Amino acid sequence: MRNRLIVHIGVIILLSLTGVGVPAAARDAEAPALLHLRRATFNPLDKALSAPAVTAAAPSELLLVQLSGPPDEHARERLAAAGLTPLWYVPDNAFLVRATAGAAGKSLASIAPEVRWIGAYTPWFKLAPELDGQLASGADLDLQLVVAPDAAPDGVAQEVVARGGRVLELARGVNGTVLRVTLPSTALSALLARDDLLWAEPYLAAEVLVDRARAIGGVPGVHEELGLTGEGQIIAVTDTGLDVEHSLSADFSGRVARGFSRQEMFAPCQGLAALGEPNTWSDLHGHGTKVPL
Repeated sequence: MRNRLIVHIGVIILLSLTGVGVPAAARDAEAPALLHLRRATFNPLDKALSAPAVTAAAPSELLLVQLSGPPDEHARERLAAAGLTPLWYVPDNAFLVRATAGAAGKSLASIAPEVRWIGAYTPWFKLAPELDGQLASGADLDLQLVVAPDAAPDGVAQEVVARGGRVLELARGVNGTVLRVTLPSTALSALLARDDLLWAEPYLAAEVLVDRARAIGGVPGVHEELGLTGEGQIIAVTDTGLDVEHSLSADFSGRVARGFSRQEMFAPCQGLAALGEPNTWSDLHGHGTKVPL
């Protein structure tokens, strides 16, 4: 008797949040202190960055704060005490922060002696260069949106749906929540103006080599050396889903005892029932399909 599977949909950990990093080691004192963003690399003291108007200018709580040297916990505490909450580290020696009303009008010296420069984190900085020229194309975009770690994803998700888009996946992490969405290109500018949205980039599907999954997982050795095949067992898999629509459907035909959709998994605890998620447990990522092979 072949194995039967119970498939659960879990949270996908999406990596590589652009602009997030680890504070650099001490650098040559003669080297310029640069800000390294996906959008641009520049010295904020000697270069006026020309940023296209992605959206109409509006007051924002998001600021870039660069320090004169590598930050430590004392620097973070000084920023927080001045009403600037660090969200992400930005190389070199800088933070993306959220400013409270109490921080308005304060001088650099009064915030912290380590502060070298403060400037706006504009919507242009949030947009991956690969999306240049697509804001007015009228096409539907497949995107990953990063919501700030101090904000719930509901506001961004609801606006995506209200503007004709769909929420396909959600993953929470220490650096924020990543939403995979489809969205009309003409609606992206409005989302970039939100203070709870930090980054937007094209979604790139991972290429999963499922034919190698058994060898990578060491399955042949277990079969040959221990004689264990798992025959007759019911296996519960909490992962990204199961590919039942493409080339692997025959491998799992008649073997799935129960599947749980994203709505069933996410909606009760995250309030996403009305956000247009597909009522399916098909694998949008690829990892979940290779795990039970």
